Amino acid sequence: MAANVTHDAFTQPDDEDILIWRYMDFSKYVAMLLSKGLYFSRADKLGDPYEGSITRGERARIEERATTAEKTGKLPEFWKGRYFEVLMHSWRAATKENYALCWHMNSDESLAMWQSYGVGQGLAIQSSYKCLVDCLPSKYKPIEHAGPFVGVVEYINYEKETFNTKNIFFSLLHKRKSFSHENECRAIIWKHGNREGPDPAPLSQLEHNERGFVVDVDLNKLIHRVVLSPQTPEWFSDVLANITQILGFDFEVVSSQLDLESYL
Repeated sequence: MAANVTHDAFTQPDDEDILIWRYMDFSKYVAMLLSKGLYFSRADKLGDPYEGSITRGERARIEERATTAEKTGKLPEFWKGRYFEVLMHSWRAATKENYALCWHMNSDESLAMWQSYGVGQGLAIQSSYKCLVDCLPSKYKPIEHAGPFVGVVEYINYEKETFNTKNIFFSLLHKRKSFSHENECRAIIWKHGNREGPDPAPLSQLEHNERGFVVDVDLNKLIHRVVLSPQTPEWFSDVLANITQILGFDFEVVSSQLDLESYL
């Protein structure tokens, strides 16, 4: 039992024991405990319109490839006149067939990440990269799928840079540089059972794919501790610890290091 870390698209961190953090609000924390697992969200529902996108340069290359293929006529009859759309469709469909679980890698807390979830309102579960890999199953369910895979996200300029496009997964392991503060690693599962041939189903059909699903994991093994956001009131700390215990877990609940008094 362990996620796949050998796929070419999934770069591994220099230190597999690096701490990872999953920032969330209280309701998502309770939902996680009740489900006894981790929620994988469909890639196009993660909130970034560039999720799964190719770069400007790669789009130009696809256009050139399609134009050349159309001119030579060496295409199956059902692809003629629409080969560019056929090529682009695979990339567009990937965001509706792939599901991601995102974590922040950092040896310490991140104020930027806290601010994204509201100071005084959020929390973070802390684990390690290796622990995440070990806790995820080698296979999700006995359905047509691939993964979970785990790797590190790379941040690039989509107007000036590009990345390897020999596999759809590469597009899901790259984001714009403006997101670099996320310092993200992610686990990905590709559910591709909704096909009648080599090509993905129409986007209108893929839109009906589930928005996400829970993968069972041993949360007591995965989660090292729960860290409260800065400026969290003391009463909330007690409530969170009690709810955690009532639901059958014994994670340590601690205050943010950012709440420590200065040495002045």
